[in-house]
Formats: sequence, C-alpha cells, structure tokens
Amino acid sequence: MLIGRDPFIFSIVIEPVKEWNRINDKYDFVFCNGIMQFSLLGKLFPANEILNITLECAVGELIPKLRNIPVNDDVYYESDIRTAVKKIYSRVYTKDENEDRRYEFAPQEFFDQGYDVFGVRCSTDRIVRLIAAKSIYDKDTGICEPVGEILQVYLSLPYIDEMAHELEDFIKQIHESPSEHIIYTNAVKHISEEESALIKSGLSDTFIAEINGEEIKSDEDWIYAVAEALHFPVYSEEEKRYIDFRTGYHSSRKSNITFNIFNDWSTDLSWIKESSIVLFITNADKMYNSESILKDFDDNILHFWEYEAERVIVGGIRRSFLVYCVD
Repeated sequence: MLIGRDPFIFSIVIEPVKEWNRINDKYDFVFCNGIMQFSLLGKLFPANEILNITLECAVGELIPKLRNIPVNDDVYYESDIRTAVKKIYSRVYTKDENEDRRYEFAPQEFFDQGYDVFGVRCSTDRIVRLIAAKSIYDKDTGICEPVGEILQVYLSLPYIDEMAHELEDFIKQIHESPSEHIIYTNAVKHISEEESALIKSGLSDTFIAEINGEEIKSDEDWIYAVAEALHFPVYSEEEKRYIDFRTGYHSSRKSNITFNIFNDWSTDLSWIKESSIVLFITNADKMYNSESILKDFDDNILHFWEYEAERVIVGGIRRSFLVYCVD
C-alpha cells in the first residue's frame, strides 16, 4: 500500500507481512506486523534494510505527528542540511525532561536502528521541511552524528494532511476487519478427500478449478493444466473444441503458452467474476516436482493476489486464492 500520491516527492510504503503475524500456527493481525519505508524524491529510507514494524502502533502514532509538526525557523531556514540535522538532534535527544519528540516521524523500530525522519515548519507559510538521516551515537560524548546521505524534501501542509487521512483509513481497516481488508492468507494447503468434499459444499461466490496431479509430468504440463482450469483466454475457438474445462486435464492440442504468458494471465484473471478462487489438485502426491512448482505458485501468484493486485492492476482488487492439494 502506498500512502501519498507521489513517491518521487514523499510517500510511505506500508505492507503487512503474513508470516510476521503468525503465532502458534495461526495468524493474528492485532498489531499487523509488516514493512514501513519512507520514499523521499524516489529514494527509499531505509534503503538497504527491511525492518519488522508494528504497523498498528507506528501508524497510530504517526497520524497526530503529521498534524502537529513543530514550528522552528532556526532549523527550517538552516541552509546546511547536516547542521540542520544536528540542531534537531540537540532538541530531540537531550536525555532529560526537555526532549522534544514532536520533530520525529519515524517509528520506534527505525530509531532503534539509528534511522531518523524529522519534520519542521516555518512560521510564515504552510510548508514543511522533511529530513531523513542515519545516525550514530557517540558514547564518549553522548552526541548523535548523522552519517551517509541525508534526504530532504519540502511539502505543503495539504499534502501532509491528505496522507494523514489515508493513514486513518488504513488504521480503520485494521481495527474493523483485518482478515478481510488486510490479508486473505492465500496459501497452498494439504487436505483429505473428506475435507475437500466438505470445503466444496460450503463455498459461495467462488470460482472452483480442478487439476489431476497425476497428469502433471512436467513443468509444461503444469502451466497448461492451470491455463485450462482457470480458463485462460489464450486458446483459439478451434482449440477450445478439444478442451473439456470441467476435467482439469490439459488438451492434446496446446497454445504456445510461455512462462511469461502464464504469469501474465495468472495475475490478470479479469474474466473470472467470482470474488474468490479455489484450485483443487487431486492426486497431488503423484504430481511431478510438486514441492517446487507449488512453492513458486504460492510465492508469486498467490502472493500477488494477496498483496499486490490493488496497486499493480488499474482498478484491481485483492482476491482470496487458495490451492488445496487433495492427497
């Protein structure tokens, strides 16, 4: 999810990570652990480190800070950016009751690793100076020093306020229905025939596809079997005469489906109108190279529909997509 309309000015990248919300083989999204990065002038901050952020807390704390950026002309008009950072340090990290944390934008997890994002306003207009810096703490002097590249951008208060509203919407989704709005837990699951029958009987508004794993004897067999099971619109009218979509078996005549085409259509599926998709693979234990094939499908296709569809497809929405291996 991208907060802020232009990452080449300033935006915040927020992405819940399913695996980071797993507790005792169950998913718990109360704190919504995931990734948060700041994009300033098209550069990510932090640039080379992925931190596990408690998004519910980090976003909740960031909203009021965006709306209460402190005014300080001394810092705002300081032309030397490193000096400006040091001036902020002198106000934020005093280690006494005079610490002024209003300047901080970054979540606690950033601060713990030495990453800082600060905001400051001037007294004469509605412009914010935003600065991101990596710092080191000198134990001997008790002083923080900026290191490496320092990023800065100037933003209007309306732009900042718009981002605060978007963050409020994100928090609302977490609190109201995290399993519906944040994560679908798309996955490959192994089940019995009895469980398969029970699952099928309870499905509604769901596109059901079936594949016979015993027929999958190569990577090519897999992509054509999925193409037919999901009704890829790549077959000519003549070829469709040779396909029984209900069986899930691949036809004797095949269109020239490359892996790139396979991935393109698997991340489109615009012809499937149901909100959810379930793929049943019978005889999954007899399927060629099943562990590698299914892991790749999970990592790329299922992950796409769970996390990426909204921002990649114009007008796209995330979908529940489950693969059941019936052993």
